Amino acid sequence: MSLRSIWKKENLKRLAFEGERKRCDRNWLTHKQRVQQVFDEFLTLAPRFMVMDSVTARRATEESSPLQYGEDSVVLSEMSFFTRRKTEYRNGVSVKIDREKEVGGSLTVHYTEGEAVIQVFFTPPISDQSTIEKMDVLFWYGRNTDDLTISFVEGLISKFLIFCRVESNFQRSSIFERARVRWWRFMDVRNRWQLYGTHIGLLNLWEVTVVTGLIAVAGLLVAIFN
Repeated sequence: MSLRSIWKKENLKRLAFEGERKRCDRNWLTHKQRVQQVFDEFLTLAPRFMVMDSVTARRATEESSPLQYGEDSVVLSEMSFFTRRKTEYRNGVSVKIDREKEVGGSLTVHYTEGEAVIQVFFTPPISDQSTIEKMDVLFWYGRNTDDLTISFVEGLISKFLIFCRVESNFQRSSIFERARVRWWRFMDVRNRWQLYGTHIGLLNLWEVTVVTGLIAVAGLLVAIFN
């Protein structure tokens, strides 16, 4: 294969993806509105939640924070609430009460312009007095805005609610649901980098255990039927 044919084949792929990126940039606002509509419809059923987009966030912080362009997002968040735990500080004259609050979890649909990168993050609920570090989960990654259908976004909300119940100290979850959340944390390599601080291989320890078990079962079946 000549250099000319190598570059011709490669250039066709690059031009094709460039066209896809431009199409996604043009269509992002339409798909963003669809995501917002699904979120807003959910709010009519669950008033404890709220929706915010990055444009609103920029307006709220433009006086004190640098403005970022080339990326956009829509966020569905559960409102924070005060727990029953509190700490009283007394100095003989006055009393100060510090009430613990659980900050609600959030579902973020993020888009990066020019790259056509869509990322969905789950942020866990956490106490504002907790010493435990809880990390976001990169739940889904794609490069086609057409994937953001109504049914897909509804599915994201369903899984996000499971995630919040598992991560919250004030909700109850099943063993199966906790296993699902555990898998979501391990299924993308970028989440594994967060957990281990480095890339330790193609599979993490939990996945290695599962694969080893499957291989053992397969080996047993082969031994039985042979």
